[in-house]
This record gives sequence, structure tokens and C-alpha cells, in this order.
Amino acid sequence: ITANTNFTISQVATTGGNVLSITGGITCSNYDMTISGAGNIVVGNTISGLNNFTISGSGTTTLAVSLSIAGTLTVSTTITNSGTIQDIGSTSSFPSSTVNGIFKFTTTTTIPALTYANLTLSNATTYNAANGISLTGTLTISNASGILDMAGYTLTPGASTTNNGTIKFSGASNGLAITTGTVEYYGSGQTVAAGTYSTLNINQSSGTATLDSGTTI
Repeated sequence: ITANTNFTISQVATTGGNVLSITGGITCSNYDMTISGAGNIVVGNTISGLNNFTISGSGTTTLAVSLSIAGTLTVSTTITNSGTIQDIGSTSSFPSSTVNGIFKFTTTTTIPALTYANLTLSNATTYNAANGISLTGTLTISNASGILDMAGYTLTPGASTTNNGTIKFSGASNGLAITTGTVEYYGSGQTVAAGTYSTLNINQSSGTATLDSGTTI
């Protein structure tokens, strides 16, 4: 599919459970795409050039692709991601259920407040949390100069965290002990969370940092 305007793909539900499969890829030049309807859609090839991408209706959309979005990804139905979705906008939104697959951020530096299965931050830059971030799988900061700044928001880790860079906290008590990489506390009058750290930086703007019991560095 090659599009030179905004467009909608609507799949009608069938009693036989048929699925609309798009195997040849979707290409557009900074336009918006909407997937709607009650049927199920599988996109199994490249999606490129999208601005805003909206998935609505009551069917299930399966993405088995590498997808880069210039604008915002908005999901109000079920999405199954077995590929990599990259650089969604900071105002992107999903249902409360976990979004599967890998979400990777390179050029986008504000991380939407969502529940991710796997989240990868790959550039030598500072990524700022828009609000609390939750994971069920793996958080990966792959670049040694990469920084995830949670500010005063909550980070809820999943199964594992691979931190090759720095994770920063400025809230009074929102910090976490992370066993890889560097953890930095840079707020005022913070409590340093108990647990095991690889490298711990206390760089408070003011006040006294209180080390919780059971802390190992």
C-alpha cells in the first residue's frame, strides 16, 4: 500500500474468524493512518513514513514489523507487537493492558507514561519520563552515555534491567536500587533506596540524603 494522503483501513468482522493480512508493506509520506473495524488485521512487513497512527475498533491488530512513527501512536483496542515499535510521540496512549514486543526510543526523548513489555533506550542522550513508567519485561539502556531521568516519577521495573548508562531520580523517595550501571539521586532531602547498586551518585541540590538500611554498593 502506497498512500499520498491520510487513510483508513477498516476490517469487517467475520463469523469464520478471517484475518486481513497485509504482507507487502505500507508506505506513506508523513500522513496519518487509522486501523479500525471489528475484524483482525496482521501487518507483516514494513510500515514507513507515518505521522500519526491510530488503532481503534474492537478487533486485534498484530504488528510483526519495525515501525517508526513521526507523530503519535494512539491505541484504543488490542495490539499485539511482535516486532519493534520505534520513536512514538510523548502523548501516545494505550489501554491499561501491557503492550507486547519491544519499544525503542532513539530520536524521541520524552518517554510516554505507559506499561511496556520491553523498553530500549539506545542513544547517547537524556530521556525524560513524562510520568510513571512500568515494565513487565526488560528495560535496556544500551549506550554508556544514555540517561533515563525519572525526575519525581515512579519507575516500576519488570523481569530485568540492563543499565549501561545512568538512571536518575529527584523525588523524595522514588529512587530505586539497580544492580547495573549508575544510579543518581539529584533532588533535595532524598531517601536512598535500600538494595544493591553498581555505581551510586548522590548529587543533591540541597538537604541531606538519608541512606536506607540494607544498602550495598
